[in-house]
Amino acid sequence: MLKVIIVEDEDLLRDGLSTCVSWEKFGCELAGAAEDGIKALALMEKTNPDVVITDIKMPHMDGIELSEQIREKYPRIKIVIISGYDEFEYARRALKAGVSEYILKPVNLEQLDTVMKSITETILAEREKEREILKLRDMSQQGLGTIRQTLFSKILLRKQSPEELGELVSQIGEYVNGKYYSVGILEQQNFPIVSIDCDYLEIIEMDRAFEQMVIRCLQDYEETEEGNHVEILRSSNCERLFCIVHNSAQEVKKIIKDISSLFDVKRDDMEHLQLTFGCVSRELAGLYKSFLNARGICEKKFLENWSQILHTDGKASSTIQHMNYDAQALFFEVRSGTGEGIENCLKEFRERLSREKIVSYMQIVMIVSNLYFELIKLPEEVGGNIQDIIGDPMETFHRMIEKRKRHEMIEEMGKVCLQIHEYFGSVSGAKMQGVLKRILEYIDTHYMEEDLAMKDAADYAYISVSYLSLILKKEIGKTFIEYLTEVRIEKAKNYLLHTNMKNYEVANACGYSTPAYFSTVFKGVCGVSPSAFRKENQTLS
Repeated sequence: MLKVIIVEDEDLLRDGLSTCVSWEKFGCELAGAAEDGIKALALMEKTNPDVVITDIKMPHMDGIELSEQIREKYPRIKIVIISGYDEFEYARRALKAGVSEYILKPVNLEQLDTVMKSITETILAEREKEREILKLRDMSQQGLGTIRQTLFSKILLRKQSPEELGELVSQIGEYVNGKYYSVGILEQQNFPIVSIDCDYLEIIEMDRAFEQMVIRCLQDYEETEEGNHVEILRSSNCERLFCIVHNSAQEVKKIIKDISSLFDVKRDDMEHLQLTFGCVSRELAGLYKSFLNARGICEKKFLENWSQILHTDGKASSTIQHMNYDAQALFFEVRSGTGEGIENCLKEFRERLSREKIVSYMQIVMIVSNLYFELIKLPEEVGGNIQDIIGDPMETFHRMIEKRKRHEMIEEMGKVCLQIHEYFGSVSGAKMQGVLKRILEYIDTHYMEEDLAMKDAADYAYISVSYLSLILKKEIGKTFIEYLTEVRIEKAKNYLLHTNMKNYEVANACGYSTPAYFSTVFKGVCGVSPSAFRKENQTLS
């Protein structure tokens, strides 16, 4: 219903118009009444009326001044002036202020009926006309979009020149000629890998899901004015082209930025995508130029990613592999830590990928692959067979890298970590004690060798260096160096107390290269120098 407000300083007339007139029969409702122009403006802000019926002569602000302000602020509102002054000057000023109707006092209800019917018919007719204009405009835009999309498709996908498409161009010339263009290619990076074993129907379903994702992301954007400057073409399965057209290169760049933010690969739900825009070029010939530029960039990225994969040696020194991520912390948790510790390490791994801005699918596959193949070697440290633990490791690997999202890949990695962790937990304590005994025996019989290294002890016990470190830490609470130093110093004490060997002879017998270094280590452990230790203890004896 249309809203009416009454502005009248005479209480009797204001109350009469409010209560005695059946506004519903005009398709209206009374939204409120005010006693002067200032209060009327405040009321209008709250009620947003369609019709204002106002007296001319009022305190603070008269009807003519009120009408002028209404016309300036609310040009769509219809104004009806009521006045007892049948004078030309008032009528002239009222018409100039944009007043729709003019009623003389005393108000005749029959005249009011005629005026209100005329006003409401005018408002409804204007609104209908506006709806028709909007409808025609929408139809025009839809028609424009269809023709423009067909034109772009022929240029980009069928490789037809604008000259060959002259008739089509002439239909929408003003919307395509002299414009600036850029073409963006949105693709699912891992589609060739994911789809290699898929049948036709599965590929169709994947493309349908891709299409829905694109529509969902662009839904709000296309409802804005900027949405009229973007056409979307299907170029192949899980690949779409964004054709941007605008009057200025600056606006094209702005739209590129807006669309790129919608498909931000740093987001978890977008990380399997790659969006590449070509150069901004002018005229329809520039449309194809931009497309070739974007395609060239895509192909270059693809070759670079595969080059990294094909030429990586898989060693720990690979900067892409480790990205400043300490995999040893994860391996420690897998061997002897907790499920929570494994989860925290993988969380750190995922955060590292984000901080290092690793968003390319190919790079993520390479990094995850290197970590995975190091991980499945761990059971060998205790004589285990990875196939007995997780099944075919290659099947597990393919299941992991086929995941569309980075966090899903890492979740699969987490499952493997937990399975290997459980295996380490199942290794009997007796077996670990047996290995520990061999390690300690070797150290006790080779402590005097200056170049004795942890690898020597690990090789003697048929285990890896990492596992040797784990056993020592877990069973005796010391590192290899800490235990070796303890053994050497105890042997040195014995030589100092029960032989006449000189300090340099004791140092040499305990595996120290120089007396000075031996003295420094001895004092660090015992608090006194070797000579002082011998003197103090011989005195006590």
